[in-house]
Amino acid sequence: MSGHSKTGLGRAETQAVCHCEQIAQGRPSNKKAIIKVRMQVPPEYPASNDSSIRASLAQQQPSGWTLQELQSLRYFSKNECTVVPKLLNVMRL
Repeated sequence: MSGHSKTGLGRAETQAVCHCEQIAQGRPSNKKAIIKVRMQVPPEYPASNDSSIRASLAQQQPSGWTLQELQSLRYFSKNECTVVPKLLNVMRL
């Protein structure tokens, strides 16, 4: 693994950021969340139609930037920081 993996260079990701608000019984509950969905982008264009080839190119770990963001959010959540979003959950599929 190259030195670039620690900074996120060398891996391409895309992300969608959703701002959400819980609706309970048809009314806003004032509970808000930010959801980030990240996905790897194949290094080759166009991506192969063969799923086994795409699977062989997939990285097992998130990029360095993603890992750094998660580490920071875990730290701030653990220390009950009130000026950054609280990390609620992390899922890997």
